[in-house]
Amino acid sequence: MRAILLLLAGDFYVQSPNFKSKLLKRSVMIKLYLVILFIEILHPSFGKIKNGYEDRIESSRISLQNLNMYLRGDSGLSSTEKSLLKVKIKVLVDHISYYELTDEFIRQFKIVAPIMFTELDNIKDKKGRNTDVFIRLVPETHSRTPMVAATFFQRMLQDDDASFSSYGPFSVSVDIIIVENALELLSHELGHISYIVPNLAEYSKFYNLKYRNSITDKTMGHSPGDASGRYSHIFERRFIEERKNYFRNGGKKPMSLFPLLVQIKRNTKNPQNDYPLLFALND
Repeated sequence: MRAILLLLAGDFYVQSPNFKSKLLKRSVMIKLYLVILFIEILHPSFGKIKNGYEDRIESSRISLQNLNMYLRGDSGLSSTEKSLLKVKIKVLVDHISYYELTDEFIRQFKIVAPIMFTELDNIKDKKGRNTDVFIRLVPETHSRTPMVAATFFQRMLQDDDASFSSYGPFSVSVDIIIVENALELLSHELGHISYIVPNLAEYSKFYNLKYRNSITDKTMGHSPGDASGRYSHIFERRFIEERKNYFRNGGKKPMSLFPLLVQIKRNTKNPQNDYPLLFALND
């Protein structure tokens, strides 16, 4: 609160012939400082590994329920209107299904590699602030990049040590295409994140200098001297060891993601049905 009062007081302490011009500049600067301050105040005291689909999941479920009721009711819809309604329902079913699949996938990673999960579930930036890691399993047609897995982040304009993603301040996001080795890919991306988040300012300078043509650079994240690439391979090896320990202690082989997604979609369309947990044995 003292910082806010001092900044506001400074807003009116202007002694210059160009009163209006400097007052405007100072006002803009103060607004910027206040944004930083409010972000610090509102920033949660803990970060978490989170489902990247969670922000719209409840509204999607309500919308799906309402549209299904409307479609089944005696609404006098034309064939064209019914077709449009079915398209909307499919979009909602897909969104909910990818949320459920990602949720099971995160749960699986937590059980198979609990040490690594806990470490990234509590990752902090250079200033000791927790950072959320948002994860999505996506079909290849929805991928934002040509890669099977990718991490998205950028520096906040007001704070070189704070990471920002499409999910807001103090966050990074990971997209992984639905493939059989998705767990290994996640461990790889978490390795990148484990280095980047606490070294964001320094790494951003390296990244911008090294990967100027990042769209076509196939070595992006793995060029000589890229510490995040080195960490990604370390985390892959760590995951292999944790997985060995998981099976050594009686862990079961998880169901393939593809048939699981089919069952989840079937359950989403018909909520009275149930689908097996990800740890169901393959028959």
